[in-house]
Amino acid sequence: TCTVTIKDKAWLTRTCTSASATKLDKTAPTWSIKINNDAAYVTGASVTLNLSASDNLCGVSKMRFSCNNSTWSSWENYATSKSWTFGTSYGCNANDGTKRVYVQYQDAAWNTSTSYYDDIVKDTVAPVCWSWSYNPAIDVCTNSNITATLANSTDATSWIQTAWWSCTISAYNTTCTVTIKDKAWLTRTCTS
Repeated sequence: TCTVTIKDKAWLTRTCTSASATKLDKTAPTWSIKINNDAAYVTGASVTLNLSASDNLCGVSKMRFSCNNSTWSSWENYATSKSWTFGTSYGCNANDGTKRVYVQYQDAAWNTSTSYYDDIVKDTVAPVCWSWSYNPAIDVCTNSNITATLANSTDATSWIQTAWWSCTISAYNTTCTVTIKDKAWLTRTCTS
C-alpha cells in the first residue's frame, strides 16, 4: 500500500492511499541458450541460437549477444530463436575451432541477467589423407590377404571418427580407395 500527501500554497493538505498493490521487481530473468539445438559440431559460419528465458514479475523483454562477453550486440526484442553468424563482429572470429556465444536477457523493469553461454565446434575442413598403403600381395582368385594401413591422417579440428576402404582387383592392377570421416561428418576420399 502506498500513500501520498499533497499540499497547496495555502498549506492545506490531503493524504491519499492507493487501493492496489504495487510490485517491485528486482530479480533478473532466468535463462537458457543452445547453439543448433545443442549440436557438438557445425560445418559453416551460420547457426541458430535456441533461446529460453523467463521472469516472474515483469516478463522478459530484451536480449543481446557476444562472442567474448565484452563486445555486445544492441539490445533487441526477446525471441526464442535467432540466426547468428561467426564473423568478425561482437568479439567473434571466423576461424575453425570452439565457438562460444554469450547471451544476456533483460526484463521490462531493466533488470539484466548475468551472461550465459553455449559452445559449438566449427569445422569447415575435411580430414587429410597423409599416407596410407595396402598389401598388394593378394590372391586375385580369392581376394584374400588385403590389408590397409592408414598412417598420419589427421583432422585439425574435430578428429577422425571413421575410415573405410575398398579395392578393385584385376589380374594386372589393383586400385584401392580409403574414405575418412571426421566428427563433423566431413569426408575425404583418397585413391592409391
